[in-house]
Amino acid sequence: PDYERTSAYEPDGDMAWYLDTEDNEGAVVFLGGDRFLISDPYQGACGIRINYSGFIEMDYLGKVRKLYVGEYGYHHEILRIRNDSEFLLPGHDEDSPFMQAILYTVDAKTMEVKQKLDFYEIFHGLAPEWVESLLGEDGKLNFIINGIDYDEASDDALVSVRSTGMIVRINMTSGQIKWIFADPANMPDELQPYLLNRTDGTRYPYGQHAVSFRPDGTISYHNNDVNFRAESLLLADFKGCYSSNEILRVDEQAKEVSTVWTYDADEKILSKMSGSLEFLDNGHKLISYGSAVKEEAYDAGDDIEIMDSVYIEALMMELDENDDVVWRATFPSIIHKVYRTTFYGDRDAVANYAVSAYEKIDGQDSSRHVGEPFDVSTVSHDLENAEKLQGSFSLLINRAIVACSYDVADQIDILFVDEAGNGRLFVYKEPGVMLPIVNSDRYGVRVAELHGNQKAFVRIADTWYDTGTVINFDDF
Repeated sequence: PDYERTSAYEPDGDMAWYLDTEDNEGAVVFLGGDRFLISDPYQGACGIRINYSGFIEMDYLGKVRKLYVGEYGYHHEILRIRNDSEFLLPGHDEDSPFMQAILYTVDAKTMEVKQKLDFYEIFHGLAPEWVESLLGEDGKLNFIINGIDYDEASDDALVSVRSTGMIVRINMTSGQIKWIFADPANMPDELQPYLLNRTDGTRYPYGQHAVSFRPDGTISYHNNDVNFRAESLLLADFKGCYSSNEILRVDEQAKEVSTVWTYDADEKILSKMSGSLEFLDNGHKLISYGSAVKEEAYDAGDDIEIMDSVYIEALMMELDENDDVVWRATFPSIIHKVYRTTFYGDRDAVANYAVSAYEKIDGQDSSRHVGEPFDVSTVSHDLENAEKLQGSFSLLINRAIVACSYDVADQIDILFVDEAGNGRLFVYKEPGVMLPIVNSDRYGVRVAELHGNQKAFVRIADTWYDTGTVINFDDF
């Protein structure tokens, strides 16, 4: 696979799993077992590549279990809050001058909006002239809420705003800002009363990511130390800049902030895009620098830019209790975050699970339906008179996607017919999802054998439709 896909690796670097879809940018939320949440690549990014209209619950075999679509979409992060009854999402309002500037909660079952904060309205109400000065010639600012966390006890959200180098603590119910951590030099007079004052050499955030409330009352974040709105991206103009990872203590009464812990890798790493800081159960810390500048870039001349694809890579590392590096890896592409999770127990267990998943439908033993030879003559009249599918049909490696209008209770059958009139039928009872189909060697499982040109038909609620698609499986 290429390196633009969500993937999982063994600690020694061997690939264990990957998604065969692109554009899965944003967070991965592990739900336990074989389930996780991730952006829905088939929803698209609302045309401007900054916001997904939805996200999906998927299992490790690629089967989509649920689809979630929010009124303001989502980008960057997905949080389950309030005993998992709601999602907290950064979103986007296309009519707002600020892009990626909505923070809202939705019911986890119905996706009904429960609370909404519009940061354009909030900051325009506090400092209108400053807000207007941030807008470009098109009247827009890519505000970029790129990190969030939530504290149940206070109903407060911790919000990272990348474009202005701010970390904001704000109440979700009242919309009241409790404090802002940012360089005072970049803030207008109206926001100065909200700013935290440094009591030591605490660094100001620039282009930061991965803000988090800590159990002991501190906060943590990944500080990229790159001004997102800098006019120049020449590496020579960022001398003295370096990315770091921080734990801070905030005294809200005194409006003061101090450093509890920092890791700066000897001030030798600079990463403009992305980054994460995760705390593992064993006391270790997992860090990613999403677009770290390679060492050789510093010797390549003054005209090198910090986002030159030749000179950047994702750098990941695990630190032990003494901040010694116990694991390190690089990745030849920008990454959003790195996670540590228990992916599987052993390969035999995965193979057995895969067989079970493909051979059982709705808990019933239905292996005869999965790629079983089918007597086409029994439906030849229906196929000859089949209506054209009002939608689309596509095949992605070992999954089919049927995109059309149908009732959620409908059963979907897919029939492939070769040039000799032989058929193989695939039955699925959860419409609107990707369907396991053919020639899958993953985990040692072979679902079915299809060769040569095959014409695809779809049966929905006992009505056959012609997809108009012929697939040559020898070339697929």
